[in-house]
Amino acid sequence: MHGVSPKVVVAFLISFVTMYALNSSKFLSLIVADSFSNFVEIPASPSHDVPILKALSKPTTFLDTVKRLYNQYGSEIRSYRPYMRKWCQVTHNCKFTDFEVEMLYMILRETKPQHVFEMAPNKGFSTHWILEALTQNDKSSTLYSYDVHNASLKFMKNPKFQERWIFTLGDYRDLLKSGELRMDTFDFIFID
Repeated sequence: MHGVSPKVVVAFLISFVTMYALNSSKFLSLIVADSFSNFVEIPASPSHDVPILKALSKPTTFLDTVKRLYNQYGSEIRSYRPYMRKWCQVTHNCKFTDFEVEMLYMILRETKPQHVFEMAPNKGFSTHWILEALTQNDKSSTLYSYDVHNASLKFMKNPKFQERWIFTLGDYRDLLKSGELRMDTFDFIFID
């Protein structure tokens, strides 16, 4: 990624999920759907202080951590799932599995980022889940979505998300090159 030099890489695969810890207060999360389900452990440095990412990166603590997260956030997920299932029927566009998006939701709830970057929201399935997590977290966190098309605008109609969602039409690479986009302003980065 241009402009970002990760100090620590902590990875775990839930359909290929990779997280980059930048420093003690910021991290990037790159989540890419794939068919892999193996675990990879990459040792964290002493400066790594995002316990949830560390726990999810280790095969020895992964299942207990997932269980704890579902115990803590499962009722929120259960209550939001019907809304999103209806949304999926309307849009015919739900690529993420429930487990992947639920993990994303729980990581966002646990880490409580303030400035979230999303590349390629498409029609907005993961966008909705991200915004729901941010809404549950606080009243000030914001999602910044970037895409080369604006299909998500048609399907992002929930009024409670309007003030905390900023959509930019354009190629993020061009925005990076021009200096209009600085990745170091985000404390969570989601690349779908």
